Amino acid sequence: MMRAYQAIRQRVAGYMLFRDSQIDLLKLAAFVLMVGDHANTALFKGSVPVLFLLGRLAFPLFAIAFAAAWCRHGFTYDGRRLAKLIVRGLGWGILAQIPYVAVFENNHWWQLNMLFVFPVAVFIALLLQRGHMFSAVLLWFIAGLGFTGGAYSWGGVLMVMSLLWYYGTPSPGWLLLALSAWLVYFPVKLWIPAAGLLVGLLAVLKGVEKGRMTVGGQRILPTGTMYALYAGHLGLLALIPK
Repeated sequence: MMRAYQAIRQRVAGYMLFRDSQIDLLKLAAFVLMVGDHANTALFKGSVPVLFLLGRLAFPLFAIAFAAAWCRHGFTYDGRRLAKLIVRGLGWGILAQIPYVAVFENNHWWQLNMLFVFPVAVFIALLLQRGHMFSAVLLWFIAGLGFTGGAYSWGGVLMVMSLLWYYGTPSPGWLLLALSAWLVYFPVKLWIPAAGLLVGLLAVLKGVEKGRMTVGGQRILPTGTMYALYAGHLGLLALIPK
C-alpha cells in the first residue's frame, strides 16, 4: 500500500512540476480565459455560457502558476520577498479596483478584485506555518468577506494556500483540498467534468511547452506583466460603451 502511495505521489509531483516557461503559459492561458469571461459579463450580459464556463478555469490556473513560482525553492519566510509581493499586489490591486467596480456594476466598491487574493493567501499561510492559528483563521474569515464571487471568496484564499503548502511540502492531500475549494462553487453534477477539463488543460499546456513552442524553459513574460495586463484589460472594458 505504501509503495503504491509513493508511486502516485511521485507521478502527481511530476505532473505538477512546471518550468518557468510553463508557468508563463499557465498565466497566459488563464488571462485569455478570464478576458473572455469578463467580456461576456460586461459586454454581452452573460449571454455566452461557454465563455462563462471556460472562465471558471482562469483562477485555478492563476493560482497554480503563482504557487509554483512562489515556492520554487520551498515555502519559507522571506521578509523582503513578501514585502515586494504585498506592495505589488496591493498597488496593482488598488489601481485595478476602479475599473473593476465600473465594469462589474453589481459589485460594491468594497468587494475586492483577484489581485488582492495572492498576498493575503501567502501572509495567512505564513502565519499558520509559524503557529499563529487564531490570527490566521481570523484574517482568512475577514478576507473572505471582501472578495467577490470571481475571486472565490474564502475558497479562493484556501485554494491558493493549499497550493502553496503543496509546493512547499508535496502531498496529494493539499491538491485535493485546493481542488475541493474550487469545486464547491459548482453544482455537484459538474464536479467531474470541471476537474477533468482543468486536468486536461494542464496536460495540454505542459505538452505545448515540451513541443518546444517556448524558449527552452526560460521565462516568456517580464516580471509583473500579468498585474499590468489584469488592470489594463479592466480599464479597456470600462471604456467600452455598454
